[in-house]
Amino acid sequence: MGFRKKVSFRFHWSKKPTEAESDPPKARLPAIGQLEDLWQVAFNQLDPKQQNILSQTRAQHISDTADSQSLAMVENVINGKAIDCRKLSRSIINGALLFKDAVTALAAFDPTNHAASVWAVVSLGLTMTQNHFNLQDAVFASSEYLADILGRSAYIEKNFYRNNPQSKPEIRSSIVKTYKGTLDYTAEVLSAQASTGFVNCITAITTERLTELQSSIEKEQSLLLQLVQLDALMQSEERAEGILTAINDQVLPIAEGAFYNSYSNLPEEVCLKDTRVELLQKITKWAESTQGESLFWLSGMPGTGKSTIARTVAKSFEEKGCLGASFFFQKGDSDRSHAKRFVSTITRQLISRNQYLASGVMEAMKNDLNIYMKGLDTQFRELLLKPLGNLDSKHITFLAIVIDALDECGEEGIKSILQLLPSLRSSHGIRFKVFLTSRLELPVIHGFKQHYDPHDRRDLILQELDKEVTKHDIGLFLKDKLQSIGKRYNEPGEDWPGSDNIERLAEMSVPLFIFAATLCRFIGDGKRRPAIRLTSILTSQTTAPASQMELIYKPVLKQVLNPDDDAESQVLEEEFRSIVGAIVLLATPLSVPTLGHLINRSCDEVSFLLDKLHSVLSVPVDAQYATPVPILHLSFQEFLLTAASGFRVEETEMHAKLAAHCLRIMKDRLKLNICHLRSVGTRTPDIDKDAVKKHIPPELEYSCRFWAHHLEQSKGRIDDSSVLLFLEQKFLNWLEALSLLDIMPEALEIIETLSSRVWREMCAGLSDFLYDARIFCLQNLHMAQIAPLQLYCSGLIFSPTESIGHSGSVWSVLFSPDGHCLASGSYGGTIKLWNAMNGIEIRTIHENSGPIRLLAFSPNGIALISYENDDTARLWNTENGTKLQSLNFTGCSVSSVVFSSDGRILISGKTSNHNIELWDFTNSRKIQEFKNTKKKTYDRVYLSPDGSIVASCSLDGDIRLWDAQTGADLWTVKGHSGPIHEVAFSPHQRFLASSGVYETIKVWDVKTGTAQVTLKRKSHLDIMAVFSPDEQTLALMRDKKNYNWVSVGGEDVLWMPPDYRLPTVTVARHDMFALGFHDGRVFALGFRNMA
Repeated sequence: MGFRKKVSFRFHWSKKPTEAESDPPKARLPAIGQLEDLWQVAFNQLDPKQQNILSQTRAQHISDTADSQSLAMVENVINGKAIDCRKLSRSIINGALLFKDAVTALAAFDPTNHAASVWAVVSLGLTMTQNHFNLQDAVFASSEYLADILGRSAYIEKNFYRNNPQSKPEIRSSIVKTYKGTLDYTAEVLSAQASTGFVNCITAITTERLTELQSSIEKEQSLLLQLVQLDALMQSEERAEGILTAINDQVLPIAEGAFYNSYSNLPEEVCLKDTRVELLQKITKWAESTQGESLFWLSGMPGTGKSTIARTVAKSFEEKGCLGASFFFQKGDSDRSHAKRFVSTITRQLISRNQYLASGVMEAMKNDLNIYMKGLDTQFRELLLKPLGNLDSKHITFLAIVIDALDECGEEGIKSILQLLPSLRSSHGIRFKVFLTSRLELPVIHGFKQHYDPHDRRDLILQELDKEVTKHDIGLFLKDKLQSIGKRYNEPGEDWPGSDNIERLAEMSVPLFIFAATLCRFIGDGKRRPAIRLTSILTSQTTAPASQMELIYKPVLKQVLNPDDDAESQVLEEEFRSIVGAIVLLATPLSVPTLGHLINRSCDEVSFLLDKLHSVLSVPVDAQYATPVPILHLSFQEFLLTAASGFRVEETEMHAKLAAHCLRIMKDRLKLNICHLRSVGTRTPDIDKDAVKKHIPPELEYSCRFWAHHLEQSKGRIDDSSVLLFLEQKFLNWLEALSLLDIMPEALEIIETLSSRVWREMCAGLSDFLYDARIFCLQNLHMAQIAPLQLYCSGLIFSPTESIGHSGSVWSVLFSPDGHCLASGSYGGTIKLWNAMNGIEIRTIHENSGPIRLLAFSPNGIALISYENDDTARLWNTENGTKLQSLNFTGCSVSSVVFSSDGRILISGKTSNHNIELWDFTNSRKIQEFKNTKKKTYDRVYLSPDGSIVASCSLDGDIRLWDAQTGADLWTVKGHSGPIHEVAFSPHQRFLASSGVYETIKVWDVKTGTAQVTLKRKSHLDIMAVFSPDEQTLALMRDKKNYNWVSVGGEDVLWMPPDYRLPTVTVARHDMFALGFHDGRVFALGFRNMA
């Protein structure tokens, strides 16, 4: 069934909007005459003689038909670029171009066109005859001066006077004086031109007069710049203001809440005064040193205060002006639990510290609008390293980057970040110091071992600090917090709760600051007298041995229950698991009303329970409960997921409930044109953001973004049929909502999440739908971001106008050993790496002039070898694109490359006399040559997967095998009656398959050379592709009644559309095909579960 039929929708567009949807009344603009003309004010202050000169010149040089004579003269200046008399002319033109927008905006405020007289002089300066070289410098200097003054003044008037209702009267006065001086200057030049001709006019004006006028103008310009504090802004206008605005417009996304002082994280505490003194001194001394280690790694067990220390360090760095950027990871947060937005978030902060980075970042975004979706190494190289490399190395600044909780961004994120950070050392204009915190977990430890020089980092483990020092600091913290609580609730005694109790609590807490912090929140939550709470904590410590986590959280949770009614307590426990269980497993924190809507409970019911849990949850105190409710520490989630009591939250069960809630909300609320847009062609910039928030409230937005996350984590507790039914009914509505929310790329990630599950086989209907949905999203991603409702029109009607792949013909394709990556090489010499699961380009690792004929991955996928048309093999690092080695094979036509089982790279090929050679690329030497004693014309040479066997096929149908180590002839058979199309070994080298051009496909026993299976071909278009992993099934592409199919085990299982039937190259791995086409397309497909 076609994809259009799989997605149900009805599309009817009413001719007239409803009354509620009609256009709001348009704001009425004041008439032009109501706006003050500062040029006219300046003109009125001139001497009558000068007024007459300017008026005559305006009539003589400027057309009355122009809508804006000032703008027309600017165009004259810009169009003068073809003359290019001297270098100065380019300065004049650049000035005109730079400020053209400001002049255009001010055209309405210059109805008398006095500014046009000045621009006329600038234009005449450019068009002066080239025969008067002796006067050009003076003319150009005058024109450049006027162009600069006009542009700067127009910019100031537009941005600091016209568009600023709070503008000072002094700014208006200074602008008028500048305009008067400029008109004075212009009148002098025009007067001289009238009497002597323009060529000689400059010499007719006395140097003293020009100097006097320029001095007057410069004085007012200087005052203007002081008034608006514009000096630095004007010097980097294009780089800073314009480019920063463009970067914001093009949306370089940041992770919300990642900054150390983000509003969503407040109030987050820093270290209490007189605590962590020695540690903070060590960090400060390290940071202030221009030598020594570039990274400080602070590690520790959960709850030891790493994040508080990181916030303290970041705050200290910012106060000293050396904080470049910060990123605080947080498990469970939608933006901060992974590293996808790490580079873009760091980049945005660094630009605000050094605006000269902006131009390089903008260039990267222009070259690739989806740069933020690429692999972290590509983002890091294009958005950070290249812009940093363009900075002036003469003026070095020192900046710090603070990264907290690296262990909470996932193993891939940890690996990538630790691999990329050392490359910051190559920056010349900025020297970086990196302060990083994490738990002491294996992925972090291994990452440091693999990618960081131990001499370039300083390590410190928090729990290994002197226990007495830590206890002392916790004691100070407890004393400060508890005495404050005692005063608030009028507990008796100035030093309540007393030094002995503080000592006992500190002893209980060491080394966990989170223990002490939770105790203080519990004691001071106002639900019972602090003294009673304190007694219960101290009593529980002595009566029941327990872990620190139990000692922290059990007293807090017991207050939720009714100790006098076991039945009611069970009901309360269930209510707790339903509400708090949802909170600890949400992908991102939600407010109380939003959570209530999501889990189908009233706001009062949720808030009544949460009001008892201020010590473990960040419960808002405002009456509307409008802010999100996150857990205060990750240890609370870990406790609930592992607790032995009735408070235990069953993780997969709760995820299943959350997934079901998300599906329910989307089924009920998603619909065609959910925001009531007036036209199917409505562009995204024209859509009212408030309307989007109104029609897609937070609970619906959450459901659209995270339903697949909860479905995946439920591990099969929700049936595929309900998911398929939702997609068939609401797929396009869901994509529309994501487009309106400006997060359409997340659809691909969600589809990939659904498609790549491993915990249960997927039903055929859902698998087919996801396959089609992924292609649909890839084809229509850009279009949906431009106009969301076009999903229902162009999305279902048209194919994309541009292919996804290379700009030239594809000559080679290959899967990585793990099947996650696909490499493709083109005729133009480009190698691209793709995510084989979702089709997103990972990176381009090589561009050269010669076609890429062969590709081979190393067993771990990190290295890739290519053989190109210039007879050269090159070895590449796929993680960063660097070339590791190359070897030329002049005189030998290479046709096979493998990585052998002993780690060598083996390359085979045939010579001009049809001998076969075997090379060890690693050592750049020939290790074997197989003599062609039978004078056969061998067409192709193949290596077995481990490199131990060499196979060749001749044009007359012979197949011959050699021992690669000894050169011994293993066997030769007459395989086919004509040329052989292709040969392939099975994964464990038990079998060899050969495809004859004319009639048959045969499978041979590698040891004996006997035929095991013979398949009759149905067409010359049959292409033998791959053995299954168990070596029992051969997958083919074949033509059947002019329709191409994929066949597995002799059964046709997948029909290929016409556009995909004539690939230039094919490759397969287990259950996947990849095809390359002449028009540059690269296409991958899986046939798992099709047989």
